[in-house]
Amino acid sequence: MVHGQAGQFFPSERFSSGLINDVCQDKYGYIWIATENGLNKFDGYRFTTYLSLPDDSTTLSSNIVTRLYCDKKGQLWVGTRTGLSRYDYASNRFIQYTFPTPNKPRIISVLERKNGEFLFGTSGMGLFELKDNTLHKVPDGHTTQSGNWYFNQMMEDSHGRFWKCGYGEEITMKDQHQVHQFFVQQGIVVKMVEINGDILVIRQHGINRYHQGQMTKADIDLTALGDDNVVISSAFQSRNGNIYIGTRGDGLFILKKGSKKLERVECQLNGLDLNTAKIWCIYEDRIGNIWLGCQSKGLVMIPRIQPQFSSWSFSSQGYRISSTITSICKGDQDMVWAVVQGNGVYGFDKRGHIVSHPASPPSAELIYRDRKKRYWIGTDKALYSYDPQTGRSQYQASFVCDKLNDMTDLGDGRLFISLYSRGFCIYNPEDHSVRKFLATEHDAVRGQLHNNWIMAMMPDRNGYIWMATSAGISCYDPQDDNFHPYGWNSLLEGTMCYSLCETQNGDILIGTDQGLFTYHLGDHQVSRFGYGEGLSNKVVGYIVKANNGDIWCATSMGIWQFDQQRKNFIGHVIGNGLTTKEYINCVGMHTSDDMIYFANNDGLTVFNSTRATGCHKDLPPIKLTGFFVAGNPMTNGPVIETDAYQVSYLDNSITLEFSLLDFVSPDNIIYEYQINGSKWIQKAEGENSIQLNHLQPGIYKIEVRALSAGVYSEIKTITVKVTPPWYQSTWAHIFYLLVGVLLLVALVLSLRRKAHQRMDEEKMKFLMNATHDIRSPLTLIMGPLAKLKSIATNSEEQVYIDTIDRNAQRLMVLVNQILDERRIDKNQMQLHCRETNLVEFISGICKLYQYNANQRNITFLFEHEKNHVLAWVDRINFDKVISNLLSNAFKYTFDGGEVKVVLRETEKEIEIQVIDSGVGFKEEEAERLFDRFYQGRNADDLGMQGTGIGLNLSRSITQMHGGKIKATNRKDGERGACFTVTIPKGYGHLKPEQIITDAPAREILSSGASARQAFHQFHILVVDDDQEIADYINNELGNHYKFDHAPNGKEALKILLTQQYDLVISDVMMPEMDGLTLLKRIKDNPQISQIPVIMLTSKAEVEHKLEGLKSGADAYIAKPFSMEELHIQIDNLIDNVRRLRGKFSGAMQQEERVEKIQVKGNDDALMERVMHSINANLSDPEYNIDTLAADVGISRAQLHRKMKEITGISSGKFLRNLRMEQAARLLRESKVNVSQVAFKVGYADQAHFSTAFKTHFGMSPSEYIETHKE
Repeated sequence: MVHGQAGQFFPSERFSSGLINDVCQDKYGYIWIATENGLNKFDGYRFTTYLSLPDDSTTLSSNIVTRLYCDKKGQLWVGTRTGLSRYDYASNRFIQYTFPTPNKPRIISVLERKNGEFLFGTSGMGLFELKDNTLHKVPDGHTTQSGNWYFNQMMEDSHGRFWKCGYGEEITMKDQHQVHQFFVQQGIVVKMVEINGDILVIRQHGINRYHQGQMTKADIDLTALGDDNVVISSAFQSRNGNIYIGTRGDGLFILKKGSKKLERVECQLNGLDLNTAKIWCIYEDRIGNIWLGCQSKGLVMIPRIQPQFSSWSFSSQGYRISSTITSICKGDQDMVWAVVQGNGVYGFDKRGHIVSHPASPPSAELIYRDRKKRYWIGTDKALYSYDPQTGRSQYQASFVCDKLNDMTDLGDGRLFISLYSRGFCIYNPEDHSVRKFLATEHDAVRGQLHNNWIMAMMPDRNGYIWMATSAGISCYDPQDDNFHPYGWNSLLEGTMCYSLCETQNGDILIGTDQGLFTYHLGDHQVSRFGYGEGLSNKVVGYIVKANNGDIWCATSMGIWQFDQQRKNFIGHVIGNGLTTKEYINCVGMHTSDDMIYFANNDGLTVFNSTRATGCHKDLPPIKLTGFFVAGNPMTNGPVIETDAYQVSYLDNSITLEFSLLDFVSPDNIIYEYQINGSKWIQKAEGENSIQLNHLQPGIYKIEVRALSAGVYSEIKTITVKVTPPWYQSTWAHIFYLLVGVLLLVALVLSLRRKAHQRMDEEKMKFLMNATHDIRSPLTLIMGPLAKLKSIATNSEEQVYIDTIDRNAQRLMVLVNQILDERRIDKNQMQLHCRETNLVEFISGICKLYQYNANQRNITFLFEHEKNHVLAWVDRINFDKVISNLLSNAFKYTFDGGEVKVVLRETEKEIEIQVIDSGVGFKEEEAERLFDRFYQGRNADDLGMQGTGIGLNLSRSITQMHGGKIKATNRKDGERGACFTVTIPKGYGHLKPEQIITDAPAREILSSGASARQAFHQFHILVVDDDQEIADYINNELGNHYKFDHAPNGKEALKILLTQQYDLVISDVMMPEMDGLTLLKRIKDNPQISQIPVIMLTSKAEVEHKLEGLKSGADAYIAKPFSMEELHIQIDNLIDNVRRLRGKFSGAMQQEERVEKIQVKGNDDALMERVMHSINANLSDPEYNIDTLAADVGISRAQLHRKMKEITGISSGKFLRNLRMEQAARLLRESKVNVSQVAFKVGYADQAHFSTAFKTHFGMSPSEYIETHKE
């Protein structure tokens, strides 16, 4: 008995496990599948898996799911190997139930009784009842007499009797009065069902019947099962009373209601042979589809309704074909004959069974039955007459072509044959005549064939022969023997035409690789089919017009029906008996009884067009089955019950999934949607998801409808609100307004602050430049002044000298403050703190101001409670704090006033106060007094101007010490100001590198004429644009050295290259060439690189000093300088020159010839080989370091390293210097010109030589010659 021509097979790869234990459908229509590895939910498109997770009580109690049950309230119960769970739709989680036993039982059966009892049977742990949402153990003896605790099967019959069985031979029945027991011996009970008041007990090897108190063997014919070894593994009673029985490897059977004979259920499945399947469980869904859990294979669904399409396949009947069907025709007695390329002819009966495989000519491609009932076979080269009943064939004619592709006739006996690649011909069987037509034959009267590659031929109602070619269509009129100029249109240009069909009104439908087109007979124009965009995204391989006028198209994406009444396309893609989506063989047939045949990859798809159209039933409502944000579920709740969603603007890409929960043919359903009333957008058939990306904040009304068999479902409306970011809300705009006002105010303040900062910076730049300009004059003041102080004898002169000295020192302090400010700005000031007795320290500073106090009759006091107050301070920098505060106090204190310094010590801090009786300040200025360049108003009123740097510097130094400084007006009733400095005790607040311990002082610089040697014979060049500095140095040290002067670096370089000097003293800032550039030129020139250089400059900042030392300066002395310090530095450097004179430098002593160079030391042998190679090859332009390394016998890298160690310069620079020095010697001798000199030292290009010479010596060869002329 064939229950269904085709079912749906879902292989186990699509869900969590192929070991299926149970199947159930919930209240929403989802199919749930219990497996040995998790629980699965199926919506017709997607399987969703639920697994047990460790330490998560909201998941399954175990991954081994044994039973499923949906109760009367719609709740889904899940029994597992270790307990019971209930699925909570609201949270998409599971609620686990606790058993009143120490061990967790395996749930194997569930029963909901009419009296409200809800029972759960276990394997070996008895029966449990759910009351008030709590599980209770059912006492032994309540349902059974014996202590059998296994409840494999339970049922309640129509009389309210309770039936139970375990895994043994015992069956128990309990009525209102007592418990009855029955014993059978035919294996474990698989299922108990009730039929007409009797109980059928289906066991592994038979069926028993309980009737009127007796349990006997049922009088049911089980011969369909075969032998006694067949094992029944599952059974299920459908709502119509049929009983389905599954076996362990022998297929599915049915016991129809009222029947006493078991019958086999046949079902064609793609990927599974049902007759050999192990059917572990059976279930019927609410519309009557039968679901089978096939062990280790997957899930099978057999539809309730007879499928409208049938699949006649070769593989299901045991035939293995090497190709596909290339041609079919209708035979007698409802036979269908088909040709399979390379396999011959096959005959199908009306049920689709292959009943014949007669002999046929080799390489058969085409079978055709003409209107005279004659059969013809076309091969790749020839035509045969044929009798499929006997397999006999007779040769008729041969042709030169690729194959005979198609054939047709008009009933007059002539055959019109497509000779693929060679046009077509007309064959007359009576006289065996052949007339050929080629596209290359041009006839202005008869017209011509458009293309030689003819795919299909069709006669129309007027007797014309239409041909579909690879370049449009052609129409031949046999009556007039000419070609009509029809069918050519630019729309068909570049398209492959596969099939033709005549419509009811005489138009010609054309199936192409770009969809469906229509040739309109009225205006002789071709256009795309006017409905459904003409299937433009599909290959239309074959077209059939049914008896009712509907058009059926076999395409690359299913079978499509055009409903003439509704004027729309209906897609039949998969399911409903269809086992494949692809129909591109371009083979089909329509018979007079309205049967349609389309060839597929494994046989034929067959259907009656009238039945396949079916009734246009209403579709069920659409269910929203998934709402995803970035691929993740939107909510833990049941999306199927929710129609309104809210997402953040950050989650503005969403995906919605829908389903009709139609498990028969979901791939035939087309979903359409529109957003906020816009145009409807159609998805591809079988595609059930809608993806919306980059949604802007707002409310979106998404309307969805489903289309199936030409019928639309009700519209499903989903509302999605994309919440705006907080910054786009109304209150946010108010906030923006307030912020805007604040920003405007802040902008104005910022502009003012930046203007103030720019002004401060300009002031600082001006002061820095001024200090640089002041330092040189200060040198000329303080140097001679120190000498005057040492020789002055007149007391009156001494007073004036002291006055000058005091003010010069004051000017020096001011200059140093400016430099300190800059160092602090650039984080270049480093503290060097020592433990210091502040009493002695401050006393020493106060003594410096005592003279000023005495002169102005100011009472000057230093008060301290102890004589020994220790603190860790940088004595040099902290001195500036106290000095600045005292200087400030004396500045604003009137003559006869009071200045007082108070030192106090607390447990953790030391406080120093400087109190004056001056004018004080306004309270609102207290903080601003420490701002750089700020001048207090009282100072302006008194006409007292300063730089505004001292207090700012004091605050910075105090903060570096970890302290604080503040200014207040006096609180004791007196007028004046009080500045308080607070620093912490100890050194815990200091960094390790800021702490130094005192060490015995040692003399770094020696002084005195006795320590000095007489270096009068040494020659020193002073380079400074200030002539007075040079004169001053010469006056002071002229008795010891011989000095020359150069006004700038450029002049100095020329002098150095022409005269011999032992030392250079250079300023940094000079016109034309500054000191650093001069220093670099000196150190880069081997002729003078050995000369030590002292940089003497007003740029005293650390970065400038480091820059000079990095450039090669031997000493760096800031202006104003101590003449004694300069003298000692000169002595030391001159002494070094004297001791190092004669040492080899790599580029010295080349005055006569290069060969005169002598190298002394441990590397003599290497240098002798180096010099020997260079002397021999100096004039060779190709001579380079690679050649030198080869001559010496070491690698280039080793040579470079050794030359660096010996000479201090690289090997390349050493060679270049030797060439330049040899060139200089030759130029000085004036015996050869510049070109000859270049050639002599290995330069082939004079321009290149001149450039290298100028780079080396700072002047061109010509200038060098002029400089050295006698």
